[in-house]
Amino acid sequence: MKKIKIMDSLYQIYETVIYFFASPGWQRFALWGKIISGAISAVLLYGIVVLMARTHFLKKKMERMKEIVSPAFKLPKSRITKQWEKIIKRLESANEADHKMALIEADKLFDDILVRIGYKGDTMADRLKRLDSSKFANIQQIWNSHKTRNLLVHDPFFHLNHADTKKAVAAYETALKDLEAID
Repeated sequence: MKKIKIMDSLYQIYETVIYFFASPGWQRFALWGKIISGAISAVLLYGIVVLMARTHFLKKKMERMKEIVSPAFKLPKSRITKQWEKIIKRLESANEADHKMALIEADKLFDDILVRIGYKGDTMADRLKRLDSSKFANIQQIWNSHKTRNLLVHDPFFHLNHADTKKAVAAYETALKDLEAID
């Protein structure tokens, strides 16, 4: 008997809830709630679009997508050109330390580009072993430049004259031009 009364009570609660949500008063309230939440969503969406436009978020994301999707867009030419100009300025300096830094930075830039375009390997030497002579006419000069850079980095007493530094950096410049990373 008690079970039947409990079941009847639960059924009555269930019917009351159903009738409440089906009532015209609740339907009007729900309609206004939908209208208000839709308006708030539209305002927030507009704010997001405005913020993205002002911060150039989409433009940056699209540029990044181009770099990822297409090998032709993998090399951000303007950034590479700026880095290369800094390297050339160091090379034109009268200071030997600047010359050494120019070679180190040219080697690093070339290695970064090799990684970006998909050359595999744990070290730059591993990546250099994979270079294709059809893409790079001066593979031996690149190797020589990299070896010079290694001597420079690992031997604090290694002296590098300006002419040799220019020659080593020129090998990287030729390779970067072959890749169309710089003009």
